[in-house]
Amino acid sequence: MVAERTSSKSSGSGNALKHTLRLLLITVLLVGSLWYAVRDVEWSKLWEAVADAKLFWILMAAVVVMSAHVARAERWRFFIADRRKIGLRNAFSATVIGYFMNNILPRSGEFVRPWALARREGHSTGSLLATVVVERVLDGITLLLILLSIIVIAGDELAGLLRQIDGLSSYRPTDLILQLAIPLGAIILLLVLILGTRLGDWLVRVAQQILPERFGDKIKGMFEEFREGARFSGGKRGSIAVIFWSGVIWFGYILSLHCGVIAFGFNTTYGFDFGDSTVLLGITAIGVAIAPTPGGFGVFHTFCRVALVSLYGIPTEEAVAFAFVTHFAQYAASMLVGTFFIFREGMSLKSAFGVAERSER
Repeated sequence: MVAERTSSKSSGSGNALKHTLRLLLITVLLVGSLWYAVRDVEWSKLWEAVADAKLFWILMAAVVVMSAHVARAERWRFFIADRRKIGLRNAFSATVIGYFMNNILPRSGEFVRPWALARREGHSTGSLLATVVVERVLDGITLLLILLSIIVIAGDELAGLLRQIDGLSSYRPTDLILQLAIPLGAIILLLVLILGTRLGDWLVRVAQQILPERFGDKIKGMFEEFREGARFSGGKRGSIAVIFWSGVIWFGYILSLHCGVIAFGFNTTYGFDFGDSTVLLGITAIGVAIAPTPGGFGVFHTFCRVALVSLYGIPTEEAVAFAFVTHFAQYAASMLVGTFFIFREGMSLKSAFGVAERSER
């Protein structure tokens, strides 16, 4: 009993230290990137640019990004084996709650999202978590394809942009590909080996032999749930639907940014077209993927500022105003709608954070 209490205290201390270090790292990233985004800005010109933005298009940026979240919820349903039993409203509710959590604690929403849907639909959290993993792998592959397209179209410009960002000045565009592709490839390989071969079953049997019976049985149950959830059963029609909705999701994200472009008049003043918005989405998404902060704050603004100023010659104050206003419209929409659905589900932030903390152990 004493040994168990000692082990529990030791585990608690380790988790506390881990959370403290993670919070410290996130804070440093957040503060540093925000400072970088607003350095050398003439505030009077910044506020003038914000005041000149067209409110209608800012609101449209929020509406469009929420529509993209609806598309994400619909695509998610195709990864779930018995999707016909899963209502779109419940899938959308869980999806937005996940975004809400990501806006507070990076990556936590990927664990809270399946938990929230499991509460509502009676599914196992493990099987739904597997669908989220597969879905994020698909998003990672899509982001890599966008990055490759940017390198082919504007590789030299991207290299010049990276040289202007502190901490990435020594990076080459191919380094970004490797930084995204290596962990993504490792996840895919691990999923294939564990779920598609006998390796997973062997590891589970080893765990059952080493651990007490109740822990071994629990691991076996979680593994079987995860394997079942990762198995795509949509067939050809389901695959076509996943590809279609993936296109809708990314089109929505680009269109949301382009609404901000129209709001600030970049399309008429600087000839900023939809293709340029695609490049901007790819660059900012890469930044957030490399150095995640709550809601992408700071990192998004830094990459957005440097891209707009360096690639398109947009004045610094207008670039920073665009980054903050467009990002805030998307952020506020997710937070407001997420708050509504949290109350609808009868959830508490304490329970949601508890899920996120347990998933990290």
